[in-house]
Amino acid sequence: MMRLNSGGKMIESKGISGTKLISIFFVLFMPWAAYGVPFSSDVIINGSITYDVDNSYVVGSTQSGSISSIIGTTSSSSTISNATITGTNPLSGTLTDIGDGFGSTFIMSGNENGDSGELYSDYLFDISNNSLTDQYLVSLNINFTNSVNADGFDAYADSQLSLLNATTLAELFFTDLTSDTLFGDKENGTNLASYGASLSDSGDVLLDILLNPLASMDLSGLNSLEGGVFDSASGFNGTLSTFISVSNVENLTNTGPPTGVPAPPTLYLMAIGMLGLLLARRKKSY
Repeated sequence: MMRLNSGGKMIESKGISGTKLISIFFVLFMPWAAYGVPFSSDVIINGSITYDVDNSYVVGSTQSGSISSIIGTTSSSSTISNATITGTNPLSGTLTDIGDGFGSTFIMSGNENGDSGELYSDYLFDISNNSLTDQYLVSLNINFTNSVNADGFDAYADSQLSLLNATTLAELFFTDLTSDTLFGDKENGTNLASYGASLSDSGDVLLDILLNPLASMDLSGLNSLEGGVFDSASGFNGTLSTFISVSNVENLTNTGPPTGVPAPPTLYLMAIGMLGLLLARRKKSY
């Protein structure tokens, strides 16, 4: 887990794990906490996902994709076929609930000499703490699936997501894969011993942003999928799917119930579990 303060500097994030059985029950049932819980109105998160029509192109290759958003639990999406988008572009708005966010998906392949393409989309997030007194911790979840493969003598595929502090240009997160049959493969900027291998990277990463009273932070991100074929016996394919959403908003000054409180069914299950423990303990004592 990464944690940033309002100046964009990383600070240490410490975890606490309990050993009591009651804590285990709590952890087991926490995933039942429902998304769609509104977070504090002190924190304003404006954002967007934009398909870059001007710089994206497809020649001969096959491509599909989409951009998407969840705002106030309402989902929207626009589809991309080759280099043409159908629907609203950009998708933008003010995020209000846990789980709200923006995403982009690109899928591209080519298997004929001259097939090529470059597809781009851009994230923007403006995160502000409007409280005069309270410090907030805003957690963003970065969900990503990144895969590339090139075959033959001369073909390549490159897929990457990068997320920056828009003010300092400090890189906060990136995943970058290149499969190249002629010049060699790379993973996150490091040369590999392979040529034209199938490479993949996926996961969920939490990015913690610490905001002092009246502080703000702007984030910008780039999704990029590229590929090309340069002889008649080669080919490539690549997939890049990303979604950045609000995972948690916590008031560190006036502590109270967390934003993602368990839904009522979860509380019932917790109560049943604890009652079972008490009954078992009482039965053992007799």
